[in-house]
Amino acid sequence: MMEGSYAKRLKRKQRHQAERVEAILDAACALLTERPISRISTDEIARRATLPLGVVYNLFGSKEQVIRNLLLRTQDNLFDDLETLIMSVDGPAEQIHLMVSRYLEFFDRYSTPLRFYYNSTAAPCLEVRHEAFSERYTRGRDFIRSLTRVCTQGQATGRFAADMPAELLAVAIHAVPHAFLFAMVESDGLVIADVVLHAHVCVDRILDRHGARVS
Repeated sequence: MMEGSYAKRLKRKQRHQAERVEAILDAACALLTERPISRISTDEIARRATLPLGVVYNLFGSKEQVIRNLLLRTQDNLFDDLETLIMSVDGPAEQIHLMVSRYLEFFDRYSTPLRFYYNSTAAPCLEVRHEAFSERYTRGRDFIRSLTRVCTQGQATGRFAADMPAELLAVAIHAVPHAFLFAMVESDGLVIADVVLHAHVCVDRILDRHGARVS
């Protein structure tokens, strides 16, 4: 069945709108690498995206909603990447090491905008944090479930010690890159390669790989 002209126009309109949304989020991300959110205006975001100010307000309503959607997009990209990575290699230990490495590489890549955002004391930022929390929590919870399956496999094959439930093991492992994030945010002298190496050591100790049986 041939697609009608109206359907084609609608698809073009939707694609055009999606491109505008991405341009606005890209512009906000670029500005956040330069200065805190409190010193960024909606007008600046529009100019950086080369779009009329009215388009930004029509699509998002406010600067705070632009930032909220930027954080959610960044989070979704990270978790999508992590899910793909886990499926790209064999072996639970290799999967977890790859996950930790990608987490930290992600934090390193976006360290400047993340630092500007989380160090901001502006009330709208706090409001955006609360609005985004439930969505961020849901996506993180889903990833923990994937990580739990990896831990279950590692314990079942004897590669990980089994003295901790797989669910708690997954939570402990997931906390490792976040703990190192705080160190990266607080210090500009840390080298990402060294951070990843130390994170892998921490993960191996949590997994107690040396205490696990060899099969």
